[in-house]
Amino acid sequence: MFGYHNIDINSTKQFFIDNLNTVICSFMDKEYILGMSIDSNRKKAVLKSISELLERRILHNVQECSQIIGKSLIDYEEKIICSYAQEEMKYFYDSNGMACHTNANSSVENAISEFIERQSLLYRYLTKTGLYILPNRLISKYIPTYFSDFSFYNISLVENFYVILCIGVKNKQKYISLGSSIDFFKALKAAISELYQFYHFYNQSYSKQENKNLDLTYASIFHSIETKDFLEAYAFLDKIPYLESETQLFHKATYHSVISELNQEWEINPYCFAFNIDQAFITKIIDFNWFPTLLPKEMDLYKLNKLERIFKRSIDKECNFIPFP
Repeated sequence: MFGYHNIDINSTKQFFIDNLNTVICSFMDKEYILGMSIDSNRKKAVLKSISELLERRILHNVQECSQIIGKSLIDYEEKIICSYAQEEMKYFYDSNGMACHTNANSSVENAISEFIERQSLLYRYLTKTGLYILPNRLISKYIPTYFSDFSFYNISLVENFYVILCIGVKNKQKYISLGSSIDFFKALKAAISELYQFYHFYNQSYSKQENKNLDLTYASIFHSIETKDFLEAYAFLDKIPYLESETQLFHKATYHSVISELNQEWEINPYCFAFNIDQAFITKIIDFNWFPTLLPKEMDLYKLNKLERIFKRSIDKECNFIPFP
């Protein structure tokens, strides 16, 4: 599939909540690449897992390219990135703003969602702000019982797009997830799907082994954080207002209108970089004046000061780690 004949696919059935399928795909090239997904539909779980694997494979390929060409979604200006341009190449270090799909348009839309999701998280965490808390009375019927006492927030940069952040603790273990879409219920479903991955991690033997043998990967650092410290890090969200009206969950927007809104309110000029592997379309969305990765230290002081001007508020410049895996 997608030109790969040596992808290992491991699928297991989870009966803890909603009879879910866990699929882990792996591929050995110059190094071990992994993709994971959980879904009630096994085919969807397999495709999502392979998509994640291909996104990570493309990132390896990009580092070997002499140049990469992207196009602005605002004015359609073309941008050429050369491999020796270290400042620009930072934006290709991880899958921030990246998506894979067998349909090119869906790949672009999903990448836009991923881009807004991560930039929203970075902005909210570094400025200690949020849009609103989702009251339990409005969303309880959509939340699986196992996660019913978790907190849900909308942290989006713009009101016509939903970035749902979920935070909770179960059996003294920390959970956090993100989901994003122009449709509230799709965003909520995506956030819940990520919670399932935490459950899977905590209930597999390798999670216990990883905690004993921590390396310096981003995820391992996250899992080394004490639960109380994790909750304290996000305590600022409990000070934001509650959602006042259910009608705010039914905004009618398009990806085009959301991009325009981001540009007008935040001076965001996203560039679209497209790649493909056989039938798979991989897209990465980047604004070279915004955050390159979830590591704030990758952002130079000049750009941080420029963002403060756009934000009209100060940024926590001492922060060097966002507690999100």
